Amino acid sequence: MALGLNHALLIGTLVRDPDLRYTPAGLAVLRLDVGGDDHLHDENGDLRARPWYQRATVFGVQAERMVDDLRAGTPVWLEGHVEQRSWEDGDGASRSSLEVVARRAEVLELGARDPDDACAVDARDQPRLRDAVNVVRLIGNLVRDVEVRRSEAGAALARFSLAVQERKGEEAAAPHFIDVRAWRELALGLEGRCKGDALYLEGRLVQDAWTDANGARRRATRVEARRVEVVQRRSASSFTVATGDRSEAPGADPTSGAASEPGVQGTASA
Repeated sequence: MALGLNHALLIGTLVRDPDLRYTPAGLAVLRLDVGGDDHLHDENGDLRARPWYQRATVFGVQAERMVDDLRAGTPVWLEGHVEQRSWEDGDGASRSSLEVVARRAEVLELGARDPDDACAVDARDQPRLRDAVNVVRLIGNLVRDVEVRRSEAGAALARFSLAVQERKGEEAAAPHFIDVRAWRELALGLEGRCKGDALYLEGRLVQDAWTDANGARRRATRVEARRVEVVQRRSASSFTVATGDRSEAPGADPTSGAASEPGVQGTASA
C-alpha cells in the first residue's frame, strides 16, 4: 500500500452549541458541528455558493480549554485528519460516517468581515460562515476499479473509494475507507484505473442525503475531488492492497439513484 496522506482543514462557524462529554477513562471528547459556504465556479463561469456541514471532534485538554469560548455562530479553525467511524444501529444494520478529528483547534475572530453579513443562515436558523475553508488532501490506494458513468445531464462521473493508511511510528495505522466522486475531465482522466493504483487527490467534504428502501432518511459524507494525480509505482510490493475486499463503499447511497452534478472543474493527470 502507498504511504498514505490524510489531511483536513476546516474554517467555518459552529451551527449549534458544542457537546462536551467524557469517556469512562476520563478523556474529554468535544463534538463540534461546523458549517460554511464554498464559492465555486459552475460550468458557465459563474460563482455559486455551495453550503457544507461537517462533524468534527476535539479530544483531551484542548477540548476542555476551548469549550467555554464556543457557542453556535462561533468561527473556528480546525486542522486534522478524516476518520471513518463504524457502528450498528438499533436494527442491527451496519452504519459508518466520516468525521474530522482535529489535532489542533482555534477560536477565530470575524476580523474585517461585516458581522451582519459574515454568515448565511439556513432554514433551521443554523449560521454558516461565508467564504469558508473546506479542504481535504489524501494519498491512498483504489479499493476497486474506477467506474465512470454519465449523469442524467450527460456529465462524466467517476465513483471510487480510497484506502488511506498512515504510519504511526513503526506500525501502520488502521486504514480508513473514503468515498470519492470526480466529475467531467477529472472523471475521464481516471478511466482504466484499477484496484491498487495509488492516487493523490484534493477536494472538499460534502454530505449526500437520500431515502432508503425502507423510507428512512440516510446521510453519508464523501469527498468531492477538485484535483487528482496518479502516484507513480516504485515497486509492485509497495502497492499491495492489504485492506480486504470492499464491494460497497461505507454508507454510500445506491448507485441507481440520480447523481447531483456540482459546479467544479478540474484537470486530472493520468
